[in-house]
Amino acid sequence: MHLKLEIAGAIVIIIVLVGAFFYLRPDILDTKEPPDVIECTTNADCATAGCSSQICTTAANAPNIITTCELRDEYACLAKTACGCNAGKCSWADTPAYRQCLEALKK
Repeated sequence: MHLKLEIAGAIVIIIVLVGAFFYLRPDILDTKEPPDVIECTTNADCATAGCSSQICTTAANAPNIITTCELRDEYACLAKTACGCNAGKCSWADTPAYRQCLEALKK
């Protein structure tokens, strides 16, 4: 009988602790997507990085990026696009010439 009371008491304590946790941290249950982080507002906020200049990132972050030095065929397609600010993110512009170059490599 005492064992059942001890188990019931332990369960009550666990329920209270879990309830208190979610009371103190209601954001845990928030399922909304976090707001998008705006990396840039102009093209000047972005720069290329990497040994082959294959990465488009923020100008502030570019000096900190180190990559292996390899030359892939798709890197040649980067000459047909530009690293810049696109919808608040530093990325390569999705130009028709760039897409066409990448598609040609798949053949």
